[in-house]
Amino acid sequence: GEIRANQGRFDEAQPLFEQALAVAEKEYGPDHPAVAESLQNLSVLAYIAGDMQASARHIERAVAILERDDGGDPIALPAALSNLAVTRGTLGQLRAARDIQDRATRLFRERAPNDARLIPLLSNAARFALNSSEHDEAQALLNETVALIEREHGPDSPTLWSALSSLANLEYIRGNVREERAYTERALAVTRANFAGDHPWTASSLGDLGLQRVRMGETEEGEAQLRESIAMYERMGDSAAISSLRYLAIAQRQRGDDDPDPQGAGRADA
Repeated sequence: GEIRANQGRFDEAQPLFEQALAVAEKEYGPDHPAVAESLQNLSVLAYIAGDMQASARHIERAVAILERDDGGDPIALPAALSNLAVTRGTLGQLRAARDIQDRATRLFRERAPNDARLIPLLSNAARFALNSSEHDEAQALLNETVALIEREHGPDSPTLWSALSSLANLEYIRGNVREERAYTERALAVTRANFAGDHPWTASSLGDLGLQRVRMGETEEGEAQLRESIAMYERMGDSAAISSLRYLAIAQRQRGDDDPDPQGAGRADA
């Protein structure tokens, strides 16, 4: 099931996870850590499918099991708590989600402070801090995330992209244009080093960097990157092209050009 899920074959993974859950419950009873593992897998699939109620139901049961018995794995509970926090946050329960995530991160630090599996928990904690406008805390968590990824996976790891993009966003909020651009340039370099051809992360960073260059007066270069981003999104059939199209409109307005599609820049017909 996990192999199928990692391949993006979620419809095939679902019945395998359900079968694993049934076997675990039959062999070990309903409150065994092996049951919690299958519940977490089902929770992730439900989350991907957009069924937040099912995702919450599965992960809440998994957490309840691991609170009583973590099977000797010190990070099983904090990892499950972090997943619960994300689900609660998506459901709009932001205060509860933040409290759960804080507990998850604290438990993980206490039990396995040097374990690389802390990375997603730090990322989640940073996201909650950023959403709460706690910018200094968010930056500290993101810096820690980047340092841990670099230590464990190297300076070009694709897992850096999300943290670098979040740091760029934080600098945008603070009005630090040069720092924002530096993080975006590195994020773009990371995704290009890891993904040949078209990729959503590459298109996203191209769009962000293009707008940043326009704002810094590099209008021609910035608009070229925005068009590259739009074209990449459109080749992938990705509706996220709308963001880069909006950025291009901002750039055109800034230089007084009201042509909505100069030189075949691309068009969103969705």
